[in-house]
Amino acid sequence: MGEGKPLLFVHGFGGSSQLQIPIFELLKNNFRCLCFDQRGYGKTSANGEVGIYRSAKDAKELIEYLGIEDVIFLGYSMGAAVMFAYIEQFGCAHLAKTIIGEMTPKVINDENWHFGLYQGWYTKEQLEKDIYNMENGKYDEFNIIFAVQTFFKHTPDEKREFDLKNIDISSLLEKAGAGKPTLEALLTVSEEQKKSNVIYWKDMTKADFRETLEKISVPTAIIYAVPGSIYDQRAAKYMAGKIKNSTLYRYDDCTHMAKNERLEQFIANINEFSYND
Repeated sequence: MGEGKPLLFVHGFGGSSQLQIPIFELLKNNFRCLCFDQRGYGKTSANGEVGIYRSAKDAKELIEYLGIEDVIFLGYSMGAAVMFAYIEQFGCAHLAKTIIGEMTPKVINDENWHFGLYQGWYTKEQLEKDIYNMENGKYDEFNIIFAVQTFFKHTPDEKREFDLKNIDISSLLEKAGAGKPTLEALLTVSEEQKKSNVIYWKDMTKADFRETLEKISVPTAIIYAVPGSIYDQRAAKYMAGKIKNSTLYRYDDCTHMAKNERLEQFIANINEFSYND
């Protein structure tokens, strides 16, 4: 969609290319907007290899099929993990710039890393509980907890309670605001997508891209939310310290869904960063 610099937008966990159309409508005058459904999402089946490394290969194959260069790679949330997997495998081939939206280079927190998922509260032990629920008929438990953590503001100092007490789905949807379409898609997943989500979750949580950051040799924008919900702003500042030519973009009074909650700012930042040569 559109004309201008090629912009490849890779969606996040539970997303799809369809959900990005409202963003593309606002970018199409300046960009050739590209997106694809990662395997198991949207209209793409989960047949064959699935996961962030496969999605990275699909991104490269799409770029090469279209015969384009100087791509601006925008990865939001899990889409940024796909970007990291791309750079780990292919370096910055075909890329002019990268945009990292609300992500951390390492999801699992441990005694030496506190800037992972849920602002430092997501541990290997909680991961094991989530995988068990996802694979043993309790996927909705994982899904609702993930939604509460993602769509509502939190702080790193807030102790996270990963249970379903006093959680009402209709109330979640009412309070989701600009992120409501994404939340609705997340809460109405097919059985096929549930299976692929397990694979993506395992892929993301076992990856450690901290060393990969130093391989990013193109100008990079890093978008982060304050107070945020699932990622600590210190993760963004950590990445800025590892990526030589990087620029931080702060989104105040936002959750992980900053791109929806501050859509005007998001569009302005993409335009400014992409055309500031």
